[in-house]
Amino acid sequence: MLLPLRKGASYVTHAVAAKTNGDYFPFCYVHSDIFNLKLWENRKVRVTGTQRWVKGWQRPVVEITKMTPAN
Repeated sequence: MLLPLRKGASYVTHAVAAKTNGDYFPFCYVHSDIFNLKLWENRKVRVTGTQRWVKGWQRPVVEITKMTPAN
């Protein structure tokens, strides 16, 4: 599920999260210069891209190169 982050986020504005027992747990942040992520908010998605780690962050950032709806 693609979820928006709180306002004030700079480089990353969304996270990909899995729902477990009614709560969402993000497993990566995402960024895209190609896709309008607002159009994909709160939808199940499949993303492909380059993963990188930012020092001090608990989750990786994925630079999206491909995004499709997930079933």
